[in-house]
Amino acid sequence: MFTSREYVQNMMIQLLFYPTPLITKKIQQKELIRYLYFLETQQIIHQIAHHQWIVLKKLVFFNSEEEKLMELTKNTD
Repeated sequence: MFTSREYVQNMMIQLLFYPTPLITKKIQQKELIRYLYFLETQQIIHQIAHHQWIVLKKLVFFNSEEEKLMELTKNTD
């Protein structure tokens, strides 16, 4: 379980946002929150209470498109 606040704080530290004069930190934070709702629509996370989330499934990252295709086709056989 994690909170929206924890997520935003961690991401603001870890992510590199290019400095732009028109995109403030507040806008960056709002976009990070919007990403949480996107992840919920993809059934990656689920909101259990106001600003509290649980992870439903771990995100998987691949080193290449070929690796991804091999893994996905392996799961459909």
